[in-house]
Amino acid sequence: MLHKSATEHAYWSMSNHTRYLQRRGDTFSFRIAVPSDLLAIIGKREFIKSLHTTDKNIAVPLALSLAATAKHLFNNLKTSMSEANDNKQRDVLIEVKKRMRLIQEKEQGEGALIEQKLAHLREIKQVKLKAENDAFKRALASSRAGGVSIPIANKQGSAVAQESPLPQVKPKRVIWHRLSEIVPAWIRLKNPALATVEIYQAAVKRFEGHFPELYAETIEKRHMREYIEWLKSEGLSSKSIEKEHGAIRALLTIAEHEEWIVLNPAKGIMLPALKGKKVRSYTPEECKKIFNSPVFLNGERPIAAKGEAAYWIPLLMLFTGARREEICQLTTERVKESDGISHLLINPIDDDGRLKTDESQRAVPIHNELIKMGFLAFVKKQAEAGGGQLFPLLKPNKREQYGAKWGDWWGRYIRQTIGITDKRISPAHSFRHLFITECKRLRFREDYERALVGHVGGSRKDAHDEYGELLIPELAVELNRIDFRGLNLSHLHMLNLGRTHE
Repeated sequence: MLHKSATEHAYWSMSNHTRYLQRRGDTFSFRIAVPSDLLAIIGKREFIKSLHTTDKNIAVPLALSLAATAKHLFNNLKTSMSEANDNKQRDVLIEVKKRMRLIQEKEQGEGALIEQKLAHLREIKQVKLKAENDAFKRALASSRAGGVSIPIANKQGSAVAQESPLPQVKPKRVIWHRLSEIVPAWIRLKNPALATVEIYQAAVKRFEGHFPELYAETIEKRHMREYIEWLKSEGLSSKSIEKEHGAIRALLTIAEHEEWIVLNPAKGIMLPALKGKKVRSYTPEECKKIFNSPVFLNGERPIAAKGEAAYWIPLLMLFTGARREEICQLTTERVKESDGISHLLINPIDDDGRLKTDESQRAVPIHNELIKMGFLAFVKKQAEAGGGQLFPLLKPNKREQYGAKWGDWWGRYIRQTIGITDKRISPAHSFRHLFITECKRLRFREDYERALVGHVGGSRKDAHDEYGELLIPELAVELNRIDFRGLNLSHLHMLNLGRTHE
């Protein structure tokens, strides 16, 4: 029979008792369940106590110590209860409560001792890190002055010696990490969306451009405070600053996880208060200006407007409440008819701006106004020409967003040509706001409204809501009640125009 060594046995015991540990964020906590026969006495189902450490090697023995104390408490309580008879039951309960107070006081004392130990460990690590950083800075300064050589990390993470006219001393292998070198590890561990990767890469490029000499190991809180102030001076909004800081903090968390740094210097940094821009709906008067502009009255089609996308996309957003990308990625096959009602099959978009799977698609009836304007005739012509994309001139960008370039043009058109300059207007998304405003004004049933715009959830949702389906004819009746408070677009009807907007 094989026997474990003392070291192996200790390691096995520690790993076997990690059931008393739970991770909250990056920090470990102690957790133990209260035996069922003691619930009435103790009054809680479990004990949870933060261990104030992210180091598992420190957390395990602390958790085992607390577990031993808790089990001793449980055993004492059970013994006291078993020794009691009916006449002494009250006295025993009083004694139990006294013991509980004593043990809680003891636990608080142990908590203070743990805090002292952890504070001491942090102090030692901070002193060690500062000494290493100071040594690195002195060596770097000496190297620049033509002194001794020091190891400088190359792109592969290997240390190479800097050229020096003095005799070279074989350097100790030291690896320093630029923030850009942490990005691959972050992608590997977090598997983020492509759009998020691009946001992080832009933040890293900006940070390294401002601090070209810094490595993850040499970034301090003062650098982060200085960076936030610099971003403010550059005119970035509070929301943008929050995103930039969040990206840097997340990458430094990876560095902390990999034990390249001891503490994350981006944590605990005060950010400027968010001043979010509240998007508002278009007013009926603004809609009248939009749909009496040159694109809709004179048939103008600027190159950047992508042909008939200039005409139909705003009208589809107005009468469906759909998002820009949901409309721009429509195909002719997604224009259907059921129970005599023409409708669009619309898929929601994911974080990268791409359509999600067919399982999450929704059916939105085509408003009678769109039919009068000739939308179905337009779809038929596109299908006869080969089908595929409803707006074939729209091409996806690297995030597979079909409406990005069109959105840039539409923003300029709204601001410069039509003259709507209110910053609370989001040129495309304000149509969606207007549609939802109309649903609320007309007191649509909540499930109808959510079905049309693709929102999920609801304050009154229960198991009953999981059954049954909303019928397209019923949705069509509700949808056609929307008239945007009397907005008259009859000048766009196909009979008046004599053409089909092809």
